[in-house]
Amino acid sequence: MVYLHSLFERNVLLNPNSIALKFENIEISYQELNSKSNQLANYLVAKHIEPGDKVLICLNRSIEMIIAILAVLKAGGTYVPIDTKTPANRLNLFIEDFDNPILINNAEFTFESNKVRNINLAIDSPYILEMPLCSPVINMDEEFGAVILYTSGSTGQPKGVLLTHKSLVNRLLWDADQYEHSSSDIVLQHASYNFDFSIFEIFMALANCGKLILARSEFHYESTYLLELIQNEKITKMGSVPSLLQAYINLPAFENCSSLKQVFLGGESLKVDLQNNFFLKSNADLINIYGPTETSISVLNWKCIRDSQDKIIPIGFPVAGMEIYIVDDAGQVIDDDRIGEIYISGIGVASEYYKRPDLTQNHFVSLNNKKMFRTFDLGKKLPNGAFQFCGRLDNQIKIRGLRVELEEIEYHISHLDSVRENVVHLIENENFQKKIVAYIILHKNKKLDSDFIRRELETHLPDYMIPSYFVAVDKFELSPNGKIDKNKLPLPESYIINNSNFLTPNSELQEILVKIWSKVLKMNKISISETLENLGGDSITILEIHYHIEEQLGCKFPIAELSKSTTILDLSKSIERINKAESEMQLIQVHSTGNEKVPLLFVGPVYGNSNSASLNLVHKFNNDYAFLSTLEISDTNYTPQSIEDFAKIYVDELVLVYPSDVYILGGYSMGGLVALEMVTLLKQKGKIVKGLYLVDTYHPIVIRVLKKVEATLKLVKGIINFKGNKIKDHNKKHDLTLHPSNLQKVLVKKVLTDSEKLHELAVNYTPKKYKVMTVSISANKETGVFSKLWRMLNAYVWSKLSYNRIIKFYVETDHVNLLRKPFADKVAEKINEGLKHTS
Repeated sequence: MVYLHSLFERNVLLNPNSIALKFENIEISYQELNSKSNQLANYLVAKHIEPGDKVLICLNRSIEMIIAILAVLKAGGTYVPIDTKTPANRLNLFIEDFDNPILINNAEFTFESNKVRNINLAIDSPYILEMPLCSPVINMDEEFGAVILYTSGSTGQPKGVLLTHKSLVNRLLWDADQYEHSSSDIVLQHASYNFDFSIFEIFMALANCGKLILARSEFHYESTYLLELIQNEKITKMGSVPSLLQAYINLPAFENCSSLKQVFLGGESLKVDLQNNFFLKSNADLINIYGPTETSISVLNWKCIRDSQDKIIPIGFPVAGMEIYIVDDAGQVIDDDRIGEIYISGIGVASEYYKRPDLTQNHFVSLNNKKMFRTFDLGKKLPNGAFQFCGRLDNQIKIRGLRVELEEIEYHISHLDSVRENVVHLIENENFQKKIVAYIILHKNKKLDSDFIRRELETHLPDYMIPSYFVAVDKFELSPNGKIDKNKLPLPESYIINNSNFLTPNSELQEILVKIWSKVLKMNKISISETLENLGGDSITILEIHYHIEEQLGCKFPIAELSKSTTILDLSKSIERINKAESEMQLIQVHSTGNEKVPLLFVGPVYGNSNSASLNLVHKFNNDYAFLSTLEISDTNYTPQSIEDFAKIYVDELVLVYPSDVYILGGYSMGGLVALEMVTLLKQKGKIVKGLYLVDTYHPIVIRVLKKVEATLKLVKGIINFKGNKIKDHNKKHDLTLHPSNLQKVLVKKVLTDSEKLHELAVNYTPKKYKVMTVSISANKETGVFSKLWRMLNAYVWSKLSYNRIIKFYVETDHVNLLRKPFADKVAEKINEGLKHTS
């Protein structure tokens, strides 16, 4: 028998050293992934998980998440993926479905419940690492549940869909054969784990010995990050929803994604305009797929045809082992091209909604002596045997591929005290952007408070189910059959325009921003005081607005600022502030040899104007360009709050002022920490860092130890002085603040508050492991025992952080004079020596 995890395990035997996963700069081989998942699986067994038990996994996208999924499957359990942003009320509904469930989480997410057994990967790591590396022996059956995925429910409660190993394996094996997945494939994984498409992404790679690239969580808020990831990692295959592709396809960076061979689109209707635009800008195959979660990822697939003149794109032909039927209102199967309801039968159909017999009876039916899933989708069979999607029978919709029952939203709104009646409706503009609108009739003397309603809904519903607009109406117009006529509901734009707080732009920048927002949101008028959220903005909207801001203003603007600046008024202030701060920042070219060598950025003092010491050094470099980075901050509101902030500023300006594929970095003192963080950021952008030079840079751990020792020495000295004074004059009343129990607090506080702010940033920084040739150049004048111990500790800690051997040099001077003449010449000599091997 073949199980879902067996598809992965066979590749461990065939190609143990091949890279299975990559996340950020961390790679893990098939053998390593197998061993780690085996250890966690054995730990789950030790925690008395039984075959068939349900294990909730609440982790962000990471290597840990993939390990956890494989581990649960290997232990015979059924994994239940939970988004880390799931409201507690909604999570409790999931938990109520299970008997004695286990929850796998880590430090990023904690949930306390008497009913849940928590396995915190951070806390339990020492015990997990003691577990055997071999897979546990479990008595399983291919009819066992592999995963339970929760979808929106029309009764106000989400419903769980249990998919078996047998159904998923059938789907994945057919797909591998149909689309020739292989070990040469590099697959992007960016779908939410509570979306069935994530299973398709994961095992498109791991079931075929391919390489799986994990995108960062919240990638929607990082402008072109996803496109850059596709380019840098040379992604060959990926899946998406049409709305996300629509947001990316007009960005110039999309045309650089030349490595793509196949793109699978599902979850929403694929429009002809999007298909044709895709083929203009990509040579990849485009595959349209269809299938409810209840039928194991997808049951119909259609390879889109270039230069097709068809006005509607089919949803395709059935997957092996699956049958599609079109059924009329009388419950009879239609054989011609008439429109009817889509019924699905075959190996991929789930057996039930977990512990929901009422819903199971309505959707899982018997027809012609066959068990079928009733989709409530409308469709028809085309003359060539393919099928076409023709809409819905009920109020279910799809937002970014995720299923939404509008009745579930109505259910929660109806429980608010101010609401008398409500109806939730989906609108779609000419760019096929979908927005959920809640129309509300309020009780007498009540006013619409959109922010309050949104906050209340956020305690019950995931983000994608929160309406974009809340519109107060006096009554609902009815159709002749007595139902609410949704075609007569007012457009939300008219509600927003008539808002009494409407403010017009009062600067050229604000006028530009209003035009950008109007273009993206498809609205004629926008108040500069209205929030993007209330205007129907979402993560995809933010991507488009960010692109137009950078294009029209001709400046680099952090997308994180756009996420924080909720109105045009706030956004204009943010742009002005950043432009002011950037005008005070200098990335200075201080040396050029005219030779084509790898550029070197040397991070000297990060505050103030004390550059002379660093200039003594960089003028001695032999490389093509040497940069000196200086940040003079006069606007305290823009003071960087971390080493990461400094690194982001420098990297953004570096790639803008001197674009290159390869860099060398160096830094003095705290500048070395900034340079180290820049290594990570540049690699995320697909750049190569060939060398790192740490000039008298102390690791934060060593700084923390130094601070504690300093505080302890002062404490001991204070206690000795205190006791000595007490012996000399035992009749004097002493201040209670000098009592030893209070003295430590006073001294430690003084040590912290008297330290420079920069040292605070260094102390709080946590360096990441890195793989770059590193040269360490340290001051070596201090000869005391403690000084030698600090140097030894510093060298040891750095060596543990780097994957490479660190080359160490010492200069006989102290920290302050290291970059002053004549010692700067010796430092430059050591750096130039290394540059011969890195340029």
